[in-house]
Amino acid sequence: AEASEPADDLFSIPPECIEVVPPFDVVPLSAQQQPAGQGGNGHGFVSMFRGCAPYIASHRGHIFVVHIPGYMLDRPVFPSLMEDLSVLWILGVKLVLVCGCREQVDTRLRQMAMPVQFVGETRITNEDTLRVVKEQGGYVRTEVESYLARGVGLTNSQVPVASSNRFYTANPVGIPRNWGINFEKTGKVRKIDSRAIEQHLDQGEVVLLTSLGYSPSGDVFNTMSDQLAVSAARELRASKIIFLTEGFQFRDGREGERQ
Repeated sequence: AEASEPADDLFSIPPECIEVVPPFDVVPLSAQQQPAGQGGNGHGFVSMFRGCAPYIASHRGHIFVVHIPGYMLDRPVFPSLMEDLSVLWILGVKLVLVCGCREQVDTRLRQMAMPVQFVGETRITNEDTLRVVKEQGGYVRTEVESYLARGVGLTNSQVPVASSNRFYTANPVGIPRNWGINFEKTGKVRKIDSRAIEQHLDQGEVVLLTSLGYSPSGDVFNTMSDQLAVSAARELRASKIIFLTEGFQFRDGREGERQ
């Protein structure tokens, strides 16, 4: 065994420094007075884990679709976020990650002195912009895969990731009748191949979708990642769809209630 393994670490401790800790009595959760995470002998951790157990059991084997906006990659919380997603995978949740790259594309276009064109929330994607989307979409995908490859802590639990051009197809937005504007290479989701995605999920892989969608003829389109996440969640009948934001709330304007 190598010196970095736990067994060697144990035997590197001087014998006089090794203490034998007696087992502690199991205390029912209802009888514990201290909050989880406090107290000695691991009671806090055990309480926390028992409290989580029903949720782990109810979500194991279920599909979660998680939308990761591009700006999240530049935030200090991103490494912790990826580790949390890895923990969900370890606990048996089937993850579909949908990654956007809007902030990276906008930044790169400005660096190149190219126009950043939107109509509402929809980008006008010409050929030059599409090249930037391809570049930055590849960067985002690589960053996400890199963090998932690290696993969680020292467990060597590398998370396998599947990304493919066959998970969904896209069509051009074209020229909407009520707008009269040509969105060129901006696309919308045509079809989600739920069977292909589920095959990879059943094999224990995390499925990664980006905003680059392909038409049946091989054309590439820049799709809106949030709409892609909604389409994927609907077709996969996901148990949860999670949009990561910086504190924004979703509200149903018809009812005035948070969603």
